[in-house]
Amino acid sequence: MKKSVIIIFISAVIMILAGSISAVDFTITGVSAPSDVYQGDSPTLTAKVSASSGNICDMECTWRVDIGPDYFGFVSGNSLQPSTVLKASENEIFPFRVNAEGNGKVNYRLAITCTRIVNYLNCWPGDIVHEVYKSFNFSAAGDGECDINYEKCADFQNFAGTSDCACDNLYKKCNPTSSRGADNFGCAGFCGNNLIESDFENCSSCPSDSGKCDGVSCFQGSECEGDFCVHEKCQREPYVEEDGFCDINLGENCKNSISDCSCAVYQRCSSLGICESYCGNSVCESSERGICLADCKWCGDTFCSENENCISCSDDCGVCEDDSETNDALQKIKKIQEGIEEDIKQTGENIEQTEEDIAKTQEEIFRTQDEINKTLEEIAKARREIVESKQRQEKILFYTLLAIISVLIIYVLFKLAEQIKKRF
Repeated sequence: MKKSVIIIFISAVIMILAGSISAVDFTITGVSAPSDVYQGDSPTLTAKVSASSGNICDMECTWRVDIGPDYFGFVSGNSLQPSTVLKASENEIFPFRVNAEGNGKVNYRLAITCTRIVNYLNCWPGDIVHEVYKSFNFSAAGDGECDINYEKCADFQNFAGTSDCACDNLYKKCNPTSSRGADNFGCAGFCGNNLIESDFENCSSCPSDSGKCDGVSCFQGSECEGDFCVHEKCQREPYVEEDGFCDINLGENCKNSISDCSCAVYQRCSSLGICESYCGNSVCESSERGICLADCKWCGDTFCSENENCISCSDDCGVCEDDSETNDALQKIKKIQEGIEEDIKQTGENIEQTEEDIAKTQEEIFRTQDEINKTLEEIAKARREIVESKQRQEKILFYTLLAIISVLIIYVLFKLAEQIKKRF
């Protein structure tokens, strides 16, 4: 009888112990995946822990991550504080953090340990551990994508400088601190990019983009802010009034620029801005002969002028009445011819003098050219001498170094020979 009782007691104990061994279990599901994570962040993730419906014992759980700042269920700065004690069929969302380490992807292990709550009846001390292996991707410097929330073309404040945000726009360069305002990559316009950024540039601060200011020397209009290069100076108009030049081909005329394009003494400015002669200017133009008595005198104008007589113009001066009038007329004609011949002679002398001046000028030019050629020859000779002198110095230096090295080698060999001699 006693033996039967003992056997029953032992069986009961074994059953209780066996029941306590499998008294708790749980599953891990619903592990969240973070988004918008950058290298060095520690995002908070969550996992659902569900106690088995067949649990006999209550259990208390802790957890940890192999790559993270938090251990054993404590998450700093996180308002989600889960209950760690679970009864059968209960579940809880557990938060945990993982460090975003590496180059764009992190693999981590989440381990949850649940301990039976002891009642010494059917729940004896013991732990159950389950693990899950997960991973997630994150942005990092050098991954080929510019994450504008964390990266720029160069280090700036809390942004990391990386080639992912390189400035591929020809009109911008990397300058996150630019006063012009940088874009999301940290790239900004600059003086010298061939773009006129009027909010930041002008002819004084950046003439290479905006063009040179008025009055600055130039060779062509494209160099100037005002688009015109007038007599080697930048301007905003194709011509400049009162600069001493009458630029008729650029629109300047006697009407819009009187001081520069004033008409000749015997001309006047028309309504179109053209200087023209006119009847009454005391100059007989070829086009006025026969029509302008105020300026011209001609045979047939009913007036016997000084250069007319009864022989040259009987229409105005009448027919010669006697020989004396004829002689007087011939004398006048002779004087006129002599005056013409004198003018021709004087003109010839002027031409000869001009030819002599031209010849002298050419001689001076030839002499100057000879002097320039001699100077160029002397410069070339001096350059050759400098090169030869440099070559000689290099040779001397080379042989000097060679001699020093040779002496050192001989000295070292001599010392080695002495040491060998002493040893033997």
